[in-house]
Amino acid sequence: LPLKCPYSMRNTSTMTLNEILEQIKGCKVQDEDNTIYTVVSLRYFNGSISTIGLKDPNGVVKYCPADRYMEMASVA
Repeated sequence: LPLKCPYSMRNTSTMTLNEILEQIKGCKVQDEDNTIYTVVSLRYFNGSISTIGLKDPNGVVKYCPADRYMEMASVA
């Protein structure tokens, strides 16, 4: 699968945090259990992304660390 959404986070050195959210909001990622999540928000700490809000199929938002998000597979 292409890593379009997570890959976009790797090129963020000159982007503001709001620009990063605009870039990845709505992207879908899948975990090892084949659950598909949609990116809905970001949480910041000291000017860096600390967690990413992912909405599951039931509409529940769960927050995961940015490195965990990068491990998930992007889905179209």
